[in-house]
Amino acid sequence: MFWLCKNPVKFLSSCLFIFSLYSFFS
Repeated sequence: MFWLCKNPVKFLSSCLFIFSLYSFFS
């Protein structure tokens, strides 16, 4: 979980990716 604080951009992009997948399949 430490890398989330160290790299917020990667965290945000992964969240957006998961959200887009979720909205696509729902």
